[in-house]
Amino acid sequence: MTPMSSCRRVPAVALAVVLMSGVGAPATLAAAPAGAPAAAVAAAPAAETGLAGAGLALDLNAALDLESRGIVAAAADGAVEADGGIRLKVGRGSALSHGRGKVTGAKARLVGAIVLAKGKKKLRIANVGVDLKTGALMANVGAKTNVRIGTVDEPGKARLVKPAGTTVATLRLAPQGIRLDTALLTGVDAAFGTAVTSELAAGVTADAALAVDANLALGSQVDVDLIVALGLDDDIDTSLGVKGLLDADLDVDIQF
Repeated sequence: MTPMSSCRRVPAVALAVVLMSGVGAPATLAAAPAGAPAAAVAAAPAAETGLAGAGLALDLNAALDLESRGIVAAAADGAVEADGGIRLKVGRGSALSHGRGKVTGAKARLVGAIVLAKGKKKLRIANVGVDLKTGALMANVGAKTNVRIGTVDEPGKARLVKPAGTTVATLRLAPQGIRLDTALLTGVDAAFGTAVTSELAAGVTADAALAVDANLALGSQVDVDLIVALGLDDDIDTSLGVKGLLDADLDVDIQF
């Protein structure tokens, strides 16, 4: 990983102090004893970091050539029309789990639905969720629940952007799109009497954009475990506490 920022590396000793100070750290910042070396004030590692953000924009119209089939894709229940298809924002219950400096899970629950319609026939794609580590995109398709509708290319890889002046980082995934699963194609065929499954090559890819936001701080304290888990410990000077986090201007590729 080659960061595009000018952040100072954290010495190994300083990082060790950070990790030890994270256990049982008080909610408020305590003054260091006179003459003591400066050390980061860090919160105990959080089991989960909540996710928010723009969510998923998915273009089924172009991928499945819906227009030529007389099928219209529309946003519903909080989803919105957007460049690149229909966007479903990140909702409650979305979280990135981490511990001991590693990401152990990351799931985004998306708000809204995509409704495909042709005359009086409709197919509703709702309760969409994505596993950011495995890339699995699950949803309810019509009456069927928990259907795998696609897979994010290169799961676990993201472009992380964090401007200076904020503690929130945006993870951008699926730059190569989302490979649509046969279960979605057969659902479309069953609803509209089309032959999408046989006409399209296996593993058809839909243009997509997926973005989630994660706060790298816990209130007034740095979430050191999350920073390490995302591989940012060389890019953020955690010895300066939140100031070091706010000063960092990041645009880097990460693997988690």
